[in-house]
Amino acid sequence: MLQLGGTGDQPAPADEIVLGGEVSSAERPQAVVPGGTWQHATLAGAHPVLVSCVVVPGFDFADFRLG
Repeated sequence: MLQLGGTGDQPAPADEIVLGGEVSSAERPQAVVPGGTWQHATLAGAHPVLVSCVVVPGFDFADFRLG
């Protein structure tokens, strides 16, 4: 599950997106997170998962902050 929050110093109440391959069950294989938006991934089940994050264009670690 991917939760998207606010854009300031503290995350706002989150919108939830269920990630997965079962699109017929309203799961999404990927999601777009707007720039400057907090994101948080959690397991929706008991099985391990691999989560990745791809950033484009021109990502600069100077703009990155881990909360």
